[in-house]
Amino acid sequence: MRERFGPKEKKKVKFETAIDFLEMGRRNIREKTNGRILSVAGGIFLVKVINFYFKLTLSVRNYEPKSKLLRFGFQFKLKQIELSHFEVI
Repeated sequence: MRERFGPKEKKKVKFETAIDFLEMGRRNIREKTNGRILSVAGGIFLVKVINFYFKLTLSVRNYEPKSKLLRFGFQFKLKQIELSHFEVI
């Protein structure tokens, strides 16, 4: 059993470039939905899961303030990609 010593520290995710960010998003979507990513543009992924198509807009909250990602305006939480965040299209 894990002992707790106060609030759990949040881990910040650093991305060197926007490409790293998108690749991280791809991996997370694949792992969490077991879906096939059909296309990606500007942080919006089109994902096929079984016979349903979902449009997922990645949103990253824990970016570094001076990061290159800031200009893209992405906000993305690694563990928050769930089906409830998808739009069926």
